[in-house]
Amino acid sequence: MKTDTKWKNALAQNKPVFSRIYHAMGDETSKRLYESLLRLQYTGDVQYLIEAVQLNGFEPDPALLQYKMLQEWTAAQKPAILYGLGKIAESAFQLAADKEGAVGYLFFPFITDIPWAGYCDKNRRGTFGPEQKEIMTPEEMLASFPGALICVAAEAFEEIKRELMELGFAEDRICRYIPGRTKVFEDKQYFGEAFMPPRQERFFVEGGAYRFDSAERFLDWNRGYGAEGLLCFEPDPVNYEICCQKLQEQTEGALARNSKIIHAGVSDRCAVMCFHAAGSDESQFSEAKGGVSISLRPIDQEIGERNISFLKLDVEGFELAALQGAEQAIRRCRPRMAVCAYHKLEDLLKIPKWILDLEMGYTLQLRMYSNEYLEIVCYAY
Repeated sequence: MKTDTKWKNALAQNKPVFSRIYHAMGDETSKRLYESLLRLQYTGDVQYLIEAVQLNGFEPDPALLQYKMLQEWTAAQKPAILYGLGKIAESAFQLAADKEGAVGYLFFPFITDIPWAGYCDKNRRGTFGPEQKEIMTPEEMLASFPGALICVAAEAFEEIKRELMELGFAEDRICRYIPGRTKVFEDKQYFGEAFMPPRQERFFVEGGAYRFDSAERFLDWNRGYGAEGLLCFEPDPVNYEICCQKLQEQTEGALARNSKIIHAGVSDRCAVMCFHAAGSDESQFSEAKGGVSISLRPIDQEIGERNISFLKLDVEGFELAALQGAEQAIRRCRPRMAVCAYHKLEDLLKIPKWILDLEMGYTLQLRMYSNEYLEIVCYAY
């Protein structure tokens, strides 16, 4: 997996900071997870991502395991051929072109990361791939790469495998290409870890309410303990309306009167930015993609003198700025916090460092709730 040279240098220069963060982690799982993720960032070795997923008790995406096998195969100077250049292959290459380096895809098993020795298709001629290599027929592939590992990106895998074996290719050198299939495991995310048990809450504040999913799970988790109110920020216009409707349906009495959805993003200052409003988890602030103009506001400005006891942030890369915009409330109330730390490379450095720099005695925990490099949450309590 690709690494960023400047960030590798930053990792090397900040070893004392990482050591401080490591020793502030509350259990061995957090420490080992933190170490695995930093090693992934420094080396690009997918094995560290596989280990990180397994540390949280989940099965890695099968695409990661195949990616590791292909990387090891080609690193040994053995040829790998991509066979079948139809919709599956084209979609995989387009995904890499569209998403490489984007939020949610910092470490992803992109098909373009594999140094393919060539491309083969029974029916297609011309060139293919970013290198524009000549597409081989199966017969040409056999003549040029008789011992190659053939990765078949086609629905008719068994039929193609039989045809290739009839040509003379060994069965153990033919595999089906596995596209990345991200899964998210929400059962314990934000609410449910033993180190963050439910209790009576004051105000629950959420940056990135999406469609009220997390707030709904907070209400279920908190049932029987009580909360004074909910303040949820959501910038997407469609999702904002859904949140308002769900808040009305799922709260009543004093809780309903004390709760509101705020149509804005969160940051360290007031601003207006272009927002790509997709009405989905693809929504994000982006000057490049354009869209509607949406305000960004500091949490401190909105909550006033309310006492917050739980702060949850999943704001597509604005997490650090959101914390900075909530510093007064954090210092005044010392809330428990669950902050996503995977949208930017530097999140694993800057977010826990900022929390520790408050010098408020926070203990940190780190957990991951996906089979890919996603849903990494830094807890502070």
